[in-house]
Amino acid sequence: MVSMLKQWTPQLQVIVTDERSLSAPSLSFLRREKISLIQGRLTAVKHEDGQLQSISLKDATGKINTIYLEVLYILPQIKQSLDLQATLGYQLTDSGHIKVDEGRRTNIPGLYAVGDNSSRFRSLSQAIASGMAAGAMINFDLIQKTRPLPVVH
Repeated sequence: MVSMLKQWTPQLQVIVTDERSLSAPSLSFLRREKISLIQGRLTAVKHEDGQLQSISLKDATGKINTIYLEVLYILPQIKQSLDLQATLGYQLTDSGHIKVDEGRRTNIPGLYAVGDNSSRFRSLSQAIASGMAAGAMINFDLIQKTRPLPVVH
């Protein structure tokens, strides 16, 4: 995300809240690209009529720092919102997405996953394409009788 946003502005800052941390390669990249890193606990978001004005962060020393912004991009941590994994037993990738093969099949026979739950891409066109691929594969698998639909308790 930083590499993409860097194309749009020379005034890029990376803000990392207490809940997140950066890897050594990420920190090295920021230093090399001369991108400032701001860390702390988010204490306030200020706006005027919905237009972002600033955010405030408390640093490790307890000092509150206010950062004036026009734009804020948020990169949330991926977590599946439905707790189906515990009941269905499908596998997740290291990034938190449902693990699928090229036919959108999960490790559970008859269970397929499409859209942003199984891909880093967040777009309607990607969701449609993965749904079309899964539909074709479901039809193929049902015809071949190799993957019956899963039993849900």
